[in-house]
Amino acid sequence: NHLAAMAGASTRELMHRMGHGSMRAALVYQHATDERAKQIAAALSDLVARQSHAVDQHPDRGHAGRAGDLESAS
Repeated sequence: NHLAAMAGASTRELMHRMGHGSMRAALVYQHATDERAKQIAAALSDLVARQSHAVDQHPDRGHAGRAGDLESAS
């Protein structure tokens, strides 16, 4: 189950695989590893980069979410 957790299995999936009735038992197999921490950091970095790129490409960049935008659009 430790390998399944490292492969990305969710807590619910781990519970099912091992027949655990509680999340506590399944969480034993999900302890953090340095490699997994690096994978998570890389995935977060990619998401931030994609979001930044999408915002940079948006024609109304910098205006989203401001209170006055809704009033001026009508």
